[in-house]
Amino acid sequence: MNVNPELIVLIGSIVIMTVGFILTIVQFYFYTKSIKTNDWIVAKGQIVSSKLETLKDMSGDTFEDSYRPSISYKYEIGGSLYESDKIFYGDRVYTNYKYRSKKLLKKFPENKEVNVFVNPLDNSESVLIKGIRARNLINIFVCVAVFAAGLFIYQNQEIFISLMK
Repeated sequence: MNVNPELIVLIGSIVIMTVGFILTIVQFYFYTKSIKTNDWIVAKGQIVSSKLETLKDMSGDTFEDSYRPSISYKYEIGGSLYESDKIFYGDRVYTNYKYRSKKLLKKFPENKEVNVFVNPLDNSESVLIKGIRARNLINIFVCVAVFAAGLFIYQNQEIFISLMK
């Protein structure tokens, strides 16, 4: 099978740029939502469930599990009862750092009374941790770097094509 290096480099760079662009948009969404939580109102709530979720990695030679805290809580506002599991924006990501997840679980154990930050325009939207986290900024940087790498490959196709020959 004859593989065209020009086509591989072109398609590869476009795929990398597209993935980087889409992930950057998602991270900016989390970033802007995180900023808005600073102006949300506070309601009293209670932790309903607090557990560690584990994603088993069965690929490759090593088995590295990934973790994330799973915390659900209830709160009352304006006579209505709500439930949520949003800790902060961007909290659905699994990480290899088990201690980070355990740290959050320790901060929010079952049955604990907590402050819940609630969107005043939509009381069903809430978080346990308001504001921007370092993770938001790091994720944006990484996603922009992925896009930039794709752009670099696209603009320097001749170098990468020569490496493939």
